[in-house]
Amino acid sequence: VDMLMTLRLIAIDPEFRTALPNFVQRVIDPELRENGQFLVEDITPQGRLEFIEEIGQVAEIIPSSIYIEGQDFEPGSPIPKRVTQLTIQQAEVLWVGTWKTPEEILAAEQENIVQTAPQDPNLIPGSEETAVVVAEQEPKRCINTLTGELTACPVVRRALKPDVVILGMSSQDALALKYAVERGVDIDLALRAQGDLSNFVTTSVSLPQIVEQGGLSVPAPADFDLHPRPEESVIPSLPAQPPED
Repeated sequence: VDMLMTLRLIAIDPEFRTALPNFVQRVIDPELRENGQFLVEDITPQGRLEFIEEIGQVAEIIPSSIYIEGQDFEPGSPIPKRVTQLTIQQAEVLWVGTWKTPEEILAAEQENIVQTAPQDPNLIPGSEETAVVVAEQEPKRCINTLTGELTACPVVRRALKPDVVILGMSSQDALALKYAVERGVDIDLALRAQGDLSNFVTTSVSLPQIVEQGGLSVPAPADFDLHPRPEESVIPSLPAQPPED
């Protein structure tokens, strides 16, 4: 498999090592000069001064705290800049699901192969004897698609919803994966064809790159819209239960 990683980048204060914008507490200059109570109690995010033509005054613009449905960042915080790249290639899938040894899997299967002997009508009630029969089966053989040889079949995963995946990779790739997992990077696995050992050279993808490469035109502001609104429209969907014949 290959690993696709999406990183969220934010601007930080190089001295505080915290995300921007910083919080600002106003200072009363005369009180500061006279060693008085010079700090204003209100603490607000750092904004910018901007001249508002409609009122003819200068106002401070601060970040909005409005929540938009579906956003994955805190209201009032800057929108992270996302970039996606093919980071790790040719990672070998060793196991899917919680690891169990072949002996553990065989023991679990043998517990399920329990048969009860047929009852003899001549036996006195209460004196029946139960026989436990364990079916001994020859190990199955499978054809290796790469070599064409007949080999032992691999252990089949039984879990329908695996909780983990065990991968094999180089030491450097393992370090990159460890760092990405610890920092909460979004990781997706892309399947490769069996025996495919090719290396791909890709360009990282971001919103500006998609707009430029795809030739997308960003719509200009307009004073009209469509009716009804998107949240009021009924989107066609498949029924929960298939129709009966």
